[in-house]
Amino acid sequence: MIELNDYILGYSNSYENELKSKSISNIGDTCKISFLIMTYNEERCIQRCINSINPLANEIIIIDTGSTDNTLNVISELKNKKVKLFKETWVDDFSYMRNQLIKKANNDWMFMIDADEFIGPVSLEKLSTLINIVETSNVVPKVISPRLTNTDGSSLYITQRLFKRHTQLKYFGYAHEELRFYNDPIFPYICIDLPFYHDGYDNEIVEEKNKNDRNLRLLKKMLESEPNNLRWVFFCAREMLSLNYASECIKEMVITGLKNSKDDFPVLKSGLYSILMETSMESDEAYNEYQKNALECNPNNIDIYYLDALKKFNELILEGNNYISKSQNEILSLKETDSFIHSEGDHLFYLWGKIHFSLQNYKQAFLWWNKIGAYNIRNDVIRELKEINADISKFIESYQKT
Repeated sequence: MIELNDYILGYSNSYENELKSKSISNIGDTCKISFLIMTYNEERCIQRCINSINPLANEIIIIDTGSTDNTLNVISELKNKKVKLFKETWVDDFSYMRNQLIKKANNDWMFMIDADEFIGPVSLEKLSTLINIVETSNVVPKVISPRLTNTDGSSLYITQRLFKRHTQLKYFGYAHEELRFYNDPIFPYICIDLPFYHDGYDNEIVEEKNKNDRNLRLLKKMLESEPNNLRWVFFCAREMLSLNYASECIKEMVITGLKNSKDDFPVLKSGLYSILMETSMESDEAYNEYQKNALECNPNNIDIYYLDALKKFNELILEGNNYISKSQNEILSLKETDSFIHSEGDHLFYLWGKIHFSLQNYKQAFLWWNKIGAYNIRNDVIRELKEINADISKFIESYQKT
């Protein structure tokens, strides 16, 4: 018998009594499921996606929005009878397309999966039984959030990708769209520790498909529609950071959003204050205020501690560069020099090289080490570099094996 607690990470209060006495083994696999996919130039990954979901799918609904690559041929060559392919003109609205997919599905249970995502076989088996557990509950709407794992190892837990049809359960938003129930993003759902995988935000794929530019353009439209919705403010700011927008521009938008919004989502607010921290590194007063606010909203947000460490690291690098520049200028300006350690200054060249190396100024480090004439000091440099090189080689070798 497989207990629900083995897989459920958390759930809304509405499910408290519903799930206490249930276990997976006493429910039959009776629910049929439609997998819903939107495609545009997905020849790289669409076959992988379809093959991964095929064992659980009763039907696979695909809407293609104008692919110009080999996507449609790849789908056709699979000759999968479960696949139903439709073509729609792209209208700059992800939620519209997702809602169209829902309308075309013939089953009540649906999994909204992207072409650059796939499910492992273990997840498929457990998903099937979990669906049937939730089917027996009286909670409405019935929504399950499997864990989405990215290729960088990060995970998203509130995905809300698996759900049962309801006339008032619809997607909303031109980009970074969300499910809403009666136009409200807050409703009962279950988070489960059964992963599906995503690689669409690998750097080269993002650049190839211009995802950041597209998302920002659509998110700005959402801000025009719902200017006080912190969700759109957050995603807009994140895309602007990725596109290297000016810090002042990002800060102005975030501060305005926080000031005008009545949303009470501490976790999201903490994320926005983290963005303000990131864009205020040069101002200690502003940075400290944003850090305080971020911690008050969500002390578990590790981005706050990351940004604090990053700020300190940058300050130490700046301090080190200022010191080494001052030290070199002072000594090089001397007309005559004396030393009880090394008359030619090789001990200084050695230390300056080490300081530059620790500050990541590698060319400067090698420049000073090349000035060393003393064989014993040169040998010390070579020995230390060989030790570092050996450690780096071991690290790279172990990394490539994983």
